[in-house]
Amino acid sequence: MIITFGRAKYLALTSFRVKRARRNTAEANAGGSFIASTIETVQRSSELAVLSREHHVALELALRLQRATAADAETVTEATLDFWRSEGREHFRVEEELLLPAFARHAGADDADIVRVLVEHVEIRRRIADMETSGRIDVAALNALGKSLRDHVRHEERTLFGRIEQALEPEELATLGTTLHAIGARHQPPRT
Repeated sequence: MIITFGRAKYLALTSFRVKRARRNTAEANAGGSFIASTIETVQRSSELAVLSREHHVALELALRLQRATAADAETVTEATLDFWRSEGREHFRVEEELLLPAFARHAGADDADIVRVLVEHVEIRRRIADMETSGRIDVAALNALGKSLRDHVRHEERTLFGRIEQALEPEELATLGTTLHAIGARHQPPRT
């Protein structure tokens, strides 16, 4: 099974972040309060856009994992393993071999965000390996993997990428972007 997503939707991705805002209902309703979502646009540099587009696909998978039930667990498991083999593993490798070392030159290898990303990569890899070898489908494990994947991608998009864009000199960021775009052009995961 192959995960398929609309190509136009994939390419039209712009990074954004959802903020939860608590508003006083004195403005809208006398007395109580309600929660409203607002969308704050995050302008991602073109150099990191390849990774952000891949993150969009990972977030769609994370949502499927979080919503998995006994009825669709087998299909979601197959889709997850297909994603991992065709895209996820390579995405992690690129981040670990190119992105994080470039940032470590400025922030230090022991930077909390670098450490967090690497630890989460290990944990996600472990969960995928468990799926590949266990022979049984565990809905709770699928849901937990979905949450881990979602939180991981959100951290990279909301925190790490912004720090990288600020830390790297424009020439460094341009060189990194050229390499990422070349890899992105070679690495075209199967989608329709």
